[in-house]
Amino acid sequence: EKFKKANGFEPKQSTNIQNNQERYEQDGEIRFSLQTVAQYFPEVNHIYIVTNDQEFDLSFLASPFQQKITFINQESILPQEYVNSPVFNSNLIETFIWKIPNLSETFLYFCDDYFLGAPLSVEEHIFNEEGVPYAIVYPKIEPNLVYLKELIRNVGDKTIYQSFFYNSYAQFLDRFGEVPSVRNLHGPTILRKTACREAFYEFLPYWKEAFFKNTLRKNTDVFTLLTYVWYAMHKGYQKIGPYHSYLRQFLLFNNGLNEENVAVLKKFRPLFFCINNLPDKKSKQLFKELSESYLS
Repeated sequence: EKFKKANGFEPKQSTNIQNNQERYEQDGEIRFSLQTVAQYFPEVNHIYIVTNDQEFDLSFLASPFQQKITFINQESILPQEYVNSPVFNSNLIETFIWKIPNLSETFLYFCDDYFLGAPLSVEEHIFNEEGVPYAIVYPKIEPNLVYLKELIRNVGDKTIYQSFFYNSYAQFLDRFGEVPSVRNLHGPTILRKTACREAFYEFLPYWKEAFFKNTLRKNTDVFTLLTYVWYAMHKGYQKIGPYHSYLRQFLLFNNGLNEENVAVLKKFRPLFFCINNLPDKKSKQLFKELSESYLS
């Protein structure tokens, strides 16, 4: 209802995967995500869930764990001086998560479809032996920006993800003369609050003219989480983590689930996994069965 009032159409009326019905359906992903954290990372300090002024019942979690959870209205972290319209763009919301009150200096960011599949260790997976937070990235040569620019020009809004990356690379290159030759996994992100704050003001001149006006995802969006990690690595706030381990222990399911996917998850139990969408009835049923059996 909020979406229709702000944008003049309902998500189900859109064919753009960046703002259509798929982004507003839920199949219990966040419930299962919280259950995996409760089982595999019970020592988590606190969990902040950013929503469009919504809350849900947490009684499926043990009472002591419920006390670790706070709902944050996204409007409370979106500064009016930069964003003064209703926002339905997760890229824009993510840009300001470092403004959450009482957030720890080092924190983990999860989307609602990210899950822990095995125990997470602070010492092994989050900090190195010197106490410097890792960055969950892996080495990858920087993309061909000329090719990406041409692709975006020719294909238009259907290249949304490529444009996010292109804008991030181009801006970082312009500001610092280089881009760290690493890419993120499509999964949890370790971030430093100080790095986020500093990077925000470094790139504010780039972002405030177009990106901050994008209440829906558009080609002028920026992958700010990646920019924050790049900046943290550039300044020494974070170091590349045990990427062989991350790659070996991460699974991404982009186009639903089948029986083989579920069997692989249960057999190998990766550290992280992401189920990016559940496009059909079979996928939804398999996810329901997975969420009911994985932790038992």
